[in-house]
Amino acid sequence: MDNLALQALIQEIHPRLIDRRCVQIFQTSSDTLVLELNREGSIYLVFNFAEPSALFVSDQSWPSEPPAAFAALLRKRLNGARIKEILKPLDERTVFFNLENTGADGGTEKLTLVSEMAPRWGNLYLLDVRSRILGTFSTTYAARRNFLVNDIYCPPSHQGSLSLERIAAEDPSRLTLPTEPQALVKAVRGLSLIVAKEICFLAKRNRVRPAPFLSEMLHRIQKLDLKPSTYESGETLPFIFGLELETLADRKSGSYNSMNEAIKSVFEFHLQTRAIEAERRPLRKAAQSYLKKFQKLDDKLSAESKRFLDDLESQQTADLILAQPDRIPKNAHRVELVNLFQPRHPRITVSLDPHLSAVANAQKLYEKAKRARRAVEKIQLRQHSIHDQIHDLEQALIEIEAAPALEELKAISRRLHMGVEAPTARSSPTPSVLGRAAASPRKKWRKCRVFLSAEGREILVGRNSKENDWVTTRYAQPDDYWFHVADYAGSHVVLKNSRKESLEESEGFLEAARIAAYFSQARNAPKVNVHWTRRKFVKKPRRAKPGLVTLSKFQSVLVEPKLPPARPAS
Repeated sequence: MDNLALQALIQEIHPRLIDRRCVQIFQTSSDTLVLELNREGSIYLVFNFAEPSALFVSDQSWPSEPPAAFAALLRKRLNGARIKEILKPLDERTVFFNLENTGADGGTEKLTLVSEMAPRWGNLYLLDVRSRILGTFSTTYAARRNFLVNDIYCPPSHQGSLSLERIAAEDPSRLTLPTEPQALVKAVRGLSLIVAKEICFLAKRNRVRPAPFLSEMLHRIQKLDLKPSTYESGETLPFIFGLELETLADRKSGSYNSMNEAIKSVFEFHLQTRAIEAERRPLRKAAQSYLKKFQKLDDKLSAESKRFLDDLESQQTADLILAQPDRIPKNAHRVELVNLFQPRHPRITVSLDPHLSAVANAQKLYEKAKRARRAVEKIQLRQHSIHDQIHDLEQALIEIEAAPALEELKAISRRLHMGVEAPTARSSPTPSVLGRAAASPRKKWRKCRVFLSAEGREILVGRNSKENDWVTTRYAQPDDYWFHVADYAGSHVVLKNSRKESLEESEGFLEAARIAAYFSQARNAPKVNVHWTRRKFVKKPRRAKPGLVTLSKFQSVLVEPKLPPARPAS
């Protein structure tokens, strides 16, 4: 978190926090701590120390996890404490929250909560009145700074001979600052490289020294004359600053009404990104693992097929035996025959069973070729199925990498579980199990069309009678919405409703009805009646044909048959 951005934030939220009482402490994750502060209503002060660190105020409540040792310490020492003062040195990314609470003896106990927001070193310390460390949020980062419990706390040290405090207080015309960004960062404590580049750019453009521009920037931040903005900086998350930066104007990604809003927005985006990556990573790994297994199985099947293709030549050998019976002596182990199928008729050596006649040897070779032909057909059938699976997985991997939202990844995950048959050792035909494996291939899980509604809900569409049965009886939940065109044959359509909401007025409801009309024999009609109901009112009669259901309760809606504007998820 940039030092001057943090300064602007503290200037902004200071009035909201002063004299508020701490009523609860939450640890929402291993990196995030939340203080609930009350004064005519609750607000939440959020400390996040995952890279990048963040500090902001939220009006929304936060889910809580079992507290770690430091959170438990804060609950014990800060419960009921009031924030009396908030200090932030202009040169440091460190904020001091001075609190007062009632001690065990009934007197006033003064405590300080120190938040260090430096990148990769963010931490939270609880200090007593003598600045002794009572506890720390991250013991790892504290150990890097050689801090132990009961040690005296000291702020991080910084390079640079000039302080921002001095630059803000003195007449800028008396200050001489470097004109190159790298040198300016080394000379001024608490100045980031991005801000230094902005200062040097303005100075060179106006052919003046950098000091007046830096001084003006500090005064604007202190007076809260802000225009909070975010910029794409090449990092994972945008760069947040309280003023507009001309050097990053072409990479500006957002404008906000307040610094707190900007930081909160970026933090929520960060949480969403982490959730998406947490879903994407195992999904990608699973798809790659399945793809590798299918490719390995395909290679094995290709080797098996080649061996059986060689056996198909037995038919040609049998034809040569029957065409030249006079060349085959009785009880011969091998014999030379003229290859009538090749130009110039070369001679070939053929192995024989000495206990069989020439006709019987030919018949034996015919049987061998017949078995090989059946085996090749079965292997090719199996390979065709595997190639479909490989294609689906390759497409899924492309979609996994391109999916921008969590719901799309979850939809891909569900589709993979529906549509991919896991390869097993028995899936590979060998001479001993080829007949069984190829004659009765494993049944694939049902796949179906999947669309996303305007609200992001899944819409499932059966492709045939068996898939209609699967969508309705196996996948749909009781409170999901079910659609089918009236008086015509068509697909069963299910609109997912995991939250059990009333969706009759939603755009997704109409989209599902239009899809049901589109995937029916009434597709070309201008308007079509579509029956709809909840899944719990759809029954499958015993021993009924695939796709046949009865409705105990339903309503109708008149819609135009068409697909939604969004592409289907499958």
